[in-house]
Amino acid sequence: MALQGKEVVRAGFENTIELQTFPVNDKKLYVSIKRRRWKEKGKNDKTYHNQYSLHRPGMKTTKEFGDFLKEELGLLPDEFNKFWEVPSD
Repeated sequence: MALQGKEVVRAGFENTIELQTFPVNDKKLYVSIKRRRWKEKGKNDKTYHNQYSLHRPGMKTTKEFGDFLKEELGLLPDEFNKFWEVPSD
């Protein structure tokens, strides 16, 4: 990590990621993930955050749930997102 051994302070959060995962009791389940940003104390030019690979590009599901749906339903990533949209009145 670029900040190892340095004094750091919190610098807010990255954009929240909301992913759908396996249903529980036949109800949709969403996981909301916030990642903390950090900066080196006394410097305001650059912030740092952890990188996680929780979903595939273009999908709004966890990797495991997306793989399951792709295998069972044969949907492409952009079709996943349309499949799970809530219809507007």
